Amino acid sequence: MFFKPNSKRQLTVISAISGSLLLGSAGSATAACVFVVTAGDDTYVCDSGTSAGFFDPDGNNSLTLPAGGTGVITSTVSFGAGADTVVIRSGQTASIRTGQWNR
Repeated sequence: MFFKPNSKRQLTVISAISGSLLLGSAGSATAACVFVVTAGDDTYVCDSGTSAGFFDPDGNNSLTLPAGGTGVITSTVSFGAGADTVVIRSGQTASIRTGQWNR
């Protein structure tokens, strides 16, 4: 499933239909639901554990809950105006906000 919330910003949500996971980012990557926000492009992976959400207003970011994982994000994940990607193949999220909603 692909979801585009508005024309100003693209958020892609991909369902667990595909058997492969492709991620490419020059930013940081984390797993086990431990999120470290930087000023640039970030790649977040939540494959196990529980964490609160986060706010990352900068860059083009990626959040992945991979297939077979048990990760839980208990509050809102918010991204800024970049071209962000969210892939949810397992686990749980409270909510995801994208774009310039906070202006």
